[in-house]
Amino acid sequence: MKITVIGEGAWGSAISTLLTNNGHDVLLWCYHENIANEINSIHQNRRYMSGLKLSEKIKATSSIKDAIEYSDYIFEAIPVEYLRSVLNSAKEFVKQDQKWISLSKGIEADTLLLPTQIFEDVFENRTINSAVLGPSFAQELVRKELTAVNVSSKDLDTAKKISEILNSDYFRACISEDLIGIEIAAALKNVITLGIGILEGANKGDNTRAMLVTIGMHEIAKLATKMGAKSETIYGLSGLGDLILTATGKYSKNLEVGRRLGSGQKLEKIIQDTGYIPESINSVKAIFKLSKKYDLSLPLCQNIFNIVNGSRTIQDILPLLFNCLV
Repeated sequence: MKITVIGEGAWGSAISTLLTNNGHDVLLWCYHENIANEINSIHQNRRYMSGLKLSEKIKATSSIKDAIEYSDYIFEAIPVEYLRSVLNSAKEFVKQDQKWISLSKGIEADTLLLPTQIFEDVFENRTINSAVLGPSFAQELVRKELTAVNVSSKDLDTAKKISEILNSDYFRACISEDLIGIEIAAALKNVITLGIGILEGANKGDNTRAMLVTIGMHEIAKLATKMGAKSETIYGLSGLGDLILTATGKYSKNLEVGRRLGSGQKLEKIIQDTGYIPESINSVKAIFKLSKKYDLSLPLCQNIFNIVNGSRTIQDILPLLFNCLV
């Protein structure tokens, strides 16, 4: 089966490798032509997955037209802050009822839209939209570590088909009927991960971290259900499962940025040093806006936002944690 993957980063490369291992013909779109050439010639993506060999069956291109016209199934792995721009460049080539599958985790800062909602907005409801989300580091997927995620779609048959496309002896896509729930869970858990990193950076103990996680999960469930999600989804693979991974795993960019914030570094300096803005930064800003929109009190998320924008320090907010307890 022909499948297109949009995104030259770690997740685009990882999902492409899984799909080719499953016997599918994959065309991977890369924004940078040199990365596409590298994948085609030496089967590596040294910028985003240094040291890991990709499937030799992956074909890469920098032509968005060729990528979109190649397949009826498009897996998208673009950071949310760049998603709308990429979709706009693809829009004229999109086919009616083409299946678009989001692997992105986050909320668009200006519109407060989730990735599949951005699909709907840009493509004007011409596509059938789905999401695949859960605890899955790209590097481990390439190494064939056992991995389970959620897949959801507004069309159940499409979700079942996507699950069939992805499932292997080391990967399972478990069907969820709560599309908005898995997208909200995937975006909002990054804020808790950021908070855990802040505590670690300030050398705080495990007791405090456990309290923060408990408070954070309660606040996320409170907001998610207000937005239409099922509460049980927040405690599934795409929510709690992904939180466990990103809060403990060695590949977590959100955790590392939190640690640096907790040690007293300014966000501007961190972005300058690392060269990226992790999804948690946009997500915490979005939660602040959403709490106002839905008139909800989310004191922990509010205080993490205050640390990010520099108006509070970790020492300022620690005494306030008890006030956040349910």
